[in-house]
Amino acid sequence: MAVEKLVASLRKNEQAQKDAIWQQVKSEADALKQQAELRRKELGDLHEQELQAAVRRAREGILRESAAGVRNKQLDADRALAEQLRRIALDLLAELWQQDRAHIFAGLVGELPQRAWSEVRVHPLDHDVAVKYFSADRVRTDEGVEAGFIAIDREQGLTVDARLAVRLDAIWDQLLPGLLEVCREPALE
Repeated sequence: MAVEKLVASLRKNEQAQKDAIWQQVKSEADALKQQAELRRKELGDLHEQELQAAVRRAREGILRESAAGVRNKQLDADRALAEQLRRIALDLLAELWQQDRAHIFAGLVGELPQRAWSEVRVHPLDHDVAVKYFSADRVRTDEGVEAGFIAIDREQGLTVDARLAVRLDAIWDQLLPGLLEVCREPALE
């Protein structure tokens, strides 16, 4: 009986040791499982963050491209509008010249420095007005000179281009922003 008790005790002790080892293995497995789950979650979070960052970068790129496209279209529209406004301004100046050429011609002459001009080029329709202010032998007609005149002093090497289109060109860069602003304002009804 003592042997049986010893064997039973050994078996009980062996079973307790097996149970303890099994419990330790199970605990370690659970800990490894939790670590693996935590790592998977971290990787998932990291992947999610990377994905969100990629989406954000793509969205920002699309917005930049869209903004650049809008700016380019606005610049193209502004250029087209500027060209149209310049044509309208030139047409209005030509119309104004036709309506009151003598008065405008006199004003342009009044702005010239006093000197003996070697030559004054005018449009053939402006010849009669020009000879009122300049010596007839110095007035030359030129079909290319419209709405104004070109005065030349060969001795001093000075040329004054007093055509309205040239004067418009001289102030166009200052005039255009205000014109564009007015064109962009909503029309009052």
